[in-house]
Amino acid sequence: FPSDMSDVDICIGFNEDWSKPSESLLDSVVEHFERNGYKVGINTPFSNAISPDTGFQYHSFMIELNKRVYLNESDHTLNANADRLKATINELYRKLLNS
Repeated sequence: FPSDMSDVDICIGFNEDWSKPSESLLDSVVEHFERNGYKVGINTPFSNAISPDTGFQYHSFMIELNKRVYLNESDHTLNANADRLKATINELYRKLLNS
């Protein structure tokens, strides 16, 4: 999302329905980003997640990124922080897949 939209770096969005992840999972995701120096918003500036209809239930959340964290918005090139953000997200995925 555009940098002028919010001072939040990372937005964690989820639905308030059957697809909502547990509080402990959400806390773990928020804690991961905060420990890595990012300001996290919960359902702000965006709320909800995409939860397509399936034959089974599952938990879903979205990670949305403020462009200033990884992008030079003036020329749309990656900034010096892009690799650190990528490493932070990859580390989170590894943790989630191993839990």
